[in-house]
Amino acid sequence: MDDIDRSGETAGEDEFPRRSHGITTIVSTFLFLALVAVVMLAPIDFIVRGPGPAVDLLGDADGASVIITDADTYETDGELLVTTAKQTSAGDSENLPTALIHFLAPHHDVLPREVVYPEGQPADEAVEQNRQRMTSSQEIAIVAALRQAGVEVAQMPMVSAVRSSGPSYQQLEVGDYIVSVDEHPVMDTTAVVERIRNKTVGDRVIIGVLRNGEAAQFTIPVAGSTNDGRIPTIGITVDMGYNYKPVVDIEIDPSIGGSSAGLAFALAIYDELTPGALTDGQTVAVTGTVTAEGTVGSIGAINEKIAAASDRSADLLLLPAANCSDIVDGSDGVRLVPVSTLEEAIEALFNSVNGLEGLPSC
Repeated sequence: MDDIDRSGETAGEDEFPRRSHGITTIVSTFLFLALVAVVMLAPIDFIVRGPGPAVDLLGDADGASVIITDADTYETDGELLVTTAKQTSAGDSENLPTALIHFLAPHHDVLPREVVYPEGQPADEAVEQNRQRMTSSQEIAIVAALRQAGVEVAQMPMVSAVRSSGPSYQQLEVGDYIVSVDEHPVMDTTAVVERIRNKTVGDRVIIGVLRNGEAAQFTIPVAGSTNDGRIPTIGITVDMGYNYKPVVDIEIDPSIGGSSAGLAFALAIYDELTPGALTDGQTVAVTGTVTAEGTVGSIGAINEKIAAASDRSADLLLLPAANCSDIVDGSDGVRLVPVSTLEEAIEALFNSVNGLEGLPSC
């Protein structure tokens, strides 16, 4: 009897510890999994970047086009692609699993956020800055292409900003070309500033401008600078601008920003302004910045843009010569043609469509 009683007591005593241990295991496992989920899904300070769409500027199939009016234009043929890279937007974040997937994927990069977006910069400011770079690249590409095509381009001082509290507000406008100050011709920004500074606060100054092709004059009171009331000003910012006859309208997806499409814009404009077809039925991808003088500059995300060109089965990719050393993933089946100027890019396309040897390569 004693043995039976003791065995019964022992069974009753062990049941609670075993049940308690099971509950502890379940709770610990749940907490561990919850912790893992928090770590995996928490935002990390990295952005991911990969190939973006390649957009044809010579047709409207991709929603992009170059339209030129007030000038003779010519039919063209083939595709001229703007290559792009897509990346985490300034206002978004990534988590660890997403970053790992992109890190292992071909033609993708995972980069510290500050490499792309300056620390502390508001997201809306980064978006606006990228948009402004695109607008500026279009304006500069137009000038480079017109000059290359032999179209006259005049460089003139231009109103780039008008202070709303200044005396020029509702008289001068952004985009006005300044041709004279007090009826004295001015050719650069220095001449404009010096003639205004030679006035006295309280005087009036006559500003002659060219607006939408029409000449106009405005008599504007001279005020004191907001920083130093003794310095005469009329509340404008003046930069050098470009004046030309053709009207060039570039249509492209507004979500595409930056300045790396400048060379592509310039080639598309030049192609329409000159006889013959630069691409002549080929699919040509392009990336690179361009200056008003036609110099081609380096860009970022070159490997992603090579992949974007490959995705569209491009025959060749024109790219800045300075980017050849940045290529790590190979050509991905696309002929890579480095150029340093707009003129070199045009020559390379001419040689390509005419089967001539000697095309440079990375």
